[in-house]
Amino acid sequence: MATVTHDQALANARQLLNGQPGAALAQAQAIIEAVPTSAAAHRLVAHALRALDRESEAQAASLAAVGATIHDEAMVDAALALAEDRLPDAEAALRQRLREDATDVAAIRMLAEVAGRIGRYEDAEKLLSRALQLAPGFGAARANLATVYYKQNRFAEAAETLDAVLGDDPDNPAHANLRAAALGRIGGYDEALALYEELTRRFPDHAKLWMSYGHLLKTVGRQDDSIAAYRRALDADPGLGEIWWSLANLKTIRFDAGDRAAMEAALVAAEPDSEARADDRLHLHFALGKAYDDAAEHEPAFRH
Repeated sequence: MATVTHDQALANARQLLNGQPGAALAQAQAIIEAVPTSAAAHRLVAHALRALDRESEAQAASLAAVGATIHDEAMVDAALALAEDRLPDAEAALRQRLREDATDVAAIRMLAEVAGRIGRYEDAEKLLSRALQLAPGFGAARANLATVYYKQNRFAEAAETLDAVLGDDPDNPAHANLRAAALGRIGGYDEALALYEELTRRFPDHAKLWMSYGHLLKTVGRQDDSIAAYRRALDADPGLGEIWWSLANLKTIRFDAGDRAAMEAALVAAEPDSEARADDRLHLHFALGKAYDDAAEHEPAFRH
């Protein structure tokens, strides 16, 4: 019964929006007082505030709606579909939500993620820009936008966007890693190297940071340091196939019996039926082929 009352109150507030935004605002605020986790009510507050030309308050309300989305069953289902890579299901649910409310910034961001995963980066960029117009403080959308810039080879824009993201979330190693990678792509090697040195001190067991550091060290010609960084990455995660592949691509390195055993163990652990580990398996097979070739063991080299 409480759910029906909540839905009726929302419907009444929506009816008031067109001609009586002040009354709609009061109704939506009353709903939030009764049900603070109502994402729909927070979005209604944002609608009403925009109708009253109170944009900065509307942006804050839109951001509050994002926080309440974890209590929105339809959006939780869409997020689960994304997590399970059921992109058609996620897209259908998100488009339905945006037909109902085109200013649901959480849905806009998630639809942008769908677009990004299938390579529709221009669509993703437009959606994320819209989400940030409605809720400039939406850090996840801004971080996604930086990733979209990076994947479009717009590295300067990615680095600039990540400056803003890290201003709000300075302890996020993934964001800092992407910023350093973007700086490296635009020739900011000294700054990128300094950032990686700081990050690997702060997060010494973060394999992908060490791997990215190794990539940059290779780029600037510090091959011995690059190998050391890759080896440090393997200490943290011996199953990360891209690290072994990166070492194999250095050509000058020769893998030993211990390396071969570690790669074979990683391949066994890479869950043959798991799509999530497909890249690891591909990279491990490549590196193992080189490792066995180095040892003149041609049959296993051919097998990999």
